[in-house]
Amino acid sequence: MECPKCPLHPEMEVKTHGRKIAINRCPDCGGIFALPDVLEKIKEEWFADWMDYGKHHKSKAFNALKNINCPACSVPMASIKDEKQKHLELERCPQCDGIFFDAGEMTDWKYETWQDTVKGLIAKFKRS
Repeated sequence: MECPKCPLHPEMEVKTHGRKIAINRCPDCGGIFALPDVLEKIKEEWFADWMDYGKHHKSKAFNALKNINCPACSVPMASIKDEKQKHLELERCPQCDGIFFDAGEMTDWKYETWQDTVKGLIAKFKRS
């Protein structure tokens, strides 16, 4: 599987944590591609974020690249904002629902801060 964001499209490495978690990670940009069932397991597993060891400052440059194809399906991915953390802009495949995280984004996604929780509650209150 090739990285959709790197100019040279290096082969993504498979990284595992235990028997249930496997992601694809780009050795160059630190981008991570994972499927929804794996992402649920990452949220539950306390040490799974070690796989996201890319530098967050790199992600800003790569986050600007929006028109990418899914590394698994080769269809155009859609830019989405995380429902709970609106500052996170991710790419989701409409076919396999896989998510591409730029370096550092998966760790940010995994750990909601109290500010994210409060902002979510305020947004819910405003809609009511």
